[in-house]
This record gives sequence, C-alpha cells and structure tokens, in this order.
Amino acid sequence: MNILINFISNQRFEVQLNFIKNLNKNSNIKIFIFISDKIKKENVIKLFKSDFKILNYEDNKIKHNLKKILLITKLLSIIKLIFFNLSLVQLIYEYMHLRKLNKFYLYSKKIIIENNIDLIFSNSDRSAELENSILKAARELEIPIIVPYLTLLAEYSVLIKSKKQNKINSLYNIFLSFKFKKYQIQKKDFYPFFIMNALYKFGTLSKNPWIMGNGYSDIICCNNTYTYQQFINDGVDEKKLIVTGDVSYDEIFLNLKNKNKNKNSFYKKNNIDFHKKNILVALPQLAEDGIMPWNQHWEEVNFICNSLDKLNANILISLHPKMNIDKYKFLEGKFNLKIIKQNLSTSIPYADLFIATYSSTILWSILCKINTIVIDFYNLDRSFYNSLKSPRLFKKKSEYISFIENQPFKKKFFDEDLNLLSFQKTFDGNVINRYIDLIFKITNEKNIHNSRDRQFT
Repeated sequence: MNILINFISNQRFEVQLNFIKNLNKNSNIKIFIFISDKIKKENVIKLFKSDFKILNYEDNKIKHNLKKILLITKLLSIIKLIFFNLSLVQLIYEYMHLRKLNKFYLYSKKIIIENNIDLIFSNSDRSAELENSILKAARELEIPIIVPYLTLLAEYSVLIKSKKQNKINSLYNIFLSFKFKKYQIQKKDFYPFFIMNALYKFGTLSKNPWIMGNGYSDIICCNNTYTYQQFINDGVDEKKLIVTGDVSYDEIFLNLKNKNKNKNSFYKKNNIDFHKKNILVALPQLAEDGIMPWNQHWEEVNFICNSLDKLNANILISLHPKMNIDKYKFLEGKFNLKIIKQNLSTSIPYADLFIATYSSTILWSILCKINTIVIDFYNLDRSFYNSLKSPRLFKKKSEYISFIENQPFKKKFFDEDLNLLSFQKTFDGNVINRYIDLIFKITNEKNIHNSRDRQFT
C-alpha cells in the first residue's frame, strides 16, 4: 500500500510528522511525502531520522520553470503598483497562475504513476496553489483522496475577517464579480479573482471554497460528531464524512495516561515548583496571523502575562510553532513565568488551568478535564465554542481579571462537553488505528470497483 502525503507548510509540521510516523509503523503501508525544498531544508534533521521516501515538490526542470514564473509575477507586482489595477496585468497574473498549476499537475501525475500511489492524504481540498495540481492528477488517475483532521477548520465568521474584498476597479474585476457572484459572502470572495478564474479554467475550483469538503476529496475526517453535523449543515455530502478524532488525540491520551509516571521529569525539566498548581497559557499569535500590528500584539501579550504574574502558581507559556521563541524570551525576565519547549500535546495534561484564545487546543484541555478559560478581547468570535459549557469565555478584560484573581481553580463539570466532543468514541488512543482501517477500507473498495469494471469491459 503506497500512500502519498503532502507537506505544504511548517505550521502543522510536528503533528503531521507524528501522524505519518504512526502510519508508517504498519508494515503493509509505505509512505511517500511530497515536500517543498523550503520545508525540507528547515526540518532536515527530523526528516533524516524518518523511514519514508521523500519526493521533492520540484525536480530541477520544474524548479527552474517555477522560479521563472515567480520572477515574472514579482515583475508584474511592480507593474501593478505603477499602473494601478489594469485588466491586462490581471489577465497576465491569471495566465501565470494557470501555467504554474498545469506544469505541476503534469509533474504530480508522473510522480503518482512512477511510485504506484494507491491513496493520497491532502491537507485541504480548496488550496489555490500546487496542492490543487496534485488533487487534479489524483482524481484523473482515480486515486482516493483523504483530508485528515489536523486542526479546526475556519468558520465563515473567521474567514470573512481574514479576506480582503476584491476591489471593482477594472473591467476584469467587474466581469469576474458577476461570473463568480454565487461564491461571494458579504461581498467578499475566497480567492483573488485572477486565482479564482485560473482554478475555474484548471477545473479544480471548489463548489464552495468557504467550506472544506466541496472540492476534490473523497473522505473528510472529523474530530467529533458535532463537527460532522456542522459539515452536513453547511452542505457537504454526508457520504464523504467520517468521525476519526483529531490526529493529535492519541499522543495527548498517552501523555495523560502516563501523567503520574512522568510528572517528576516534567517538573524538573521546566524547573518549576512541585507544590504549586500549573497555569498553562497558549499565547495568541495576533501579529503572526495578521490580526494586529506588532505594537498592539505586544500590549496584549504583556497584559496576559501581567495578569498572572502575582498568582501563587507555576505560569507556563506555550508558543505556537509559527511564533519565534527568540522574540519571546524576554518575557521570562520580565514576568514570573517559564516558556516551555515541549509540545502543547505533551504539556497540557499537567495543567490545572488552561488559558487560550479560540483554538483546537481548547478541545484538548476539555478532553483532559482541565479548567479552561477562553479569552476573546479581539472580537474573533467562534460560534462553535458557544456550544461548550465548561470553558469560561471572557470578552472584557475587567471580568477576566476579577475571575483570575478569585476563583480560577474551582472545579468544573465536563460531562455535557465530553459528550459533544465524542469523548468515548475518539479519545481512546485508537485514532491512528481508525485511520489505518479507513485506508484499507477505501482502497479495497476501489480495487473491488476496478475489478468489476474489468469484468464488464
């Protein structure tokens, strides 16, 4: 069984790498990873220790062609600045994007055939970039495509805030705003028009890119039955959906199970007081995500750290992978806290209180039955969390300060939330086994289907 997995960003690298390593333990599965030179270079040591075949996104010829396209695109950006938003420039943008997709599609098809790929794991089915080319090649070769559950999928409210409106200042934009009107939400489009039209001509434009599951994919994996129902409510075909659990759950489950055995090691490694309670904070990446400029970001970070500074507890700070630890080291000298180097999935079982903005990690803490605070002083609004009963949500800093100073460790009841999060069904240490069962089920069904086709031809 040959499986191709895309590595397209560093953001979920550790989670994806662990997922791949666990899949690779099955002797009947052989893993191939499609990876860009940039990610390969930044993670060369971790990849070197791994037992799977690495395929570069670009061989030399493809790399040369993509570099030419990138150079032309940069030159066009200069032209765009000089001549504003001329339709001709946008048409050239579209042509270059379509050319890039086509070139990589041919390369992807060659790679899939040469390595006898049976199944593909893709991070998304609405990518605007090279991953889209892989999915088109897979679809034409009748290779099943699975989108694993790696993180919370952005809701309309969050996506809309992150999208810029396509300005109607050229004939090109005027024409395409009518052509793709059904894709608009609150007068915003999921892609810039030149990308949308390139994907349309390429044949991979999702029926509704605002919702995962409407593009080239066969199976969408969900972390719980609530997410499963949300997909159905948003119009995704129920036949595509399956509840597997988050790919991080097995590691968290194991760390929670071994909490008492590894407790001394955790406290010594982080040089914290064994007799104090632990407050674990996942700092928001407000600047890194473009939600705020850096000066406002640091104001918020300082507020969060200062609010906890005088509490008689171990204050542990967890940084998101996209946050450069060197930028945050000064916090240890300024406040009474420790920046932990362990993954959050390793550290979260040791928390007595977990504080974060809207994040999939909130679900981790609830599954571990840890008191949880959600801070949203930034008007991010995630409707999913309105259904959860145990976390305390604070939108006003004054109310948050009052709570944190008086009753942060008062024990919560988690039963309703655990039921909503499919605790019994998914938080059992068997997520990877469900993925392996799914892999063989979908490929066996494909082989039976192909066998029947041959009988009738």
